[in-house]
Amino acid sequence: MVTKRQLQSMDPYEFEDLVAELWESKGYSTNVRKKSGDKGVDIEADRGGRKEVIQVKRYSDGNKIGSEEVRKYATLYQQTDANKVVLVTSGEFTNSARELADDLGVEDINGDELVRELKRNNIRVGGSTRSRRFYKK
Repeated sequence: MVTKRQLQSMDPYEFEDLVAELWESKGYSTNVRKKSGDKGVDIEADRGGRKEVIQVKRYSDGNKIGSEEVRKYATLYQQTDANKVVLVTSGEFTNSARELADDLGVEDINGDELVRELKRNNIRVGGSTRSRRFYKK
């Protein structure tokens, strides 16, 4: 069983891999971008000619994503050839951030929703089939 606490204690790069694995389980091919030069895109996901760009934030419950961050990532529509922009967090969004995301066409997935999606797709923390990437800190 996956919990928000597990997600919030993961290495940030492993968290990105886990989110990429979730998209792969839905039939997407994914590319996890390297930290430098990612321009706000952690994961590119393609399926049938549709491209989604995903920004992943491993946050605790007390560190909420606000409107300013949503606005920042909404610009990815202009910066990329994406059909959809997705902002995923292990934490929460403020109410105003969720409203703005809806207005700007940014899909927002909070920690509770992510836990449900991982369970629905039978993905476990630490059970990834993706090849792990190792980073020097």
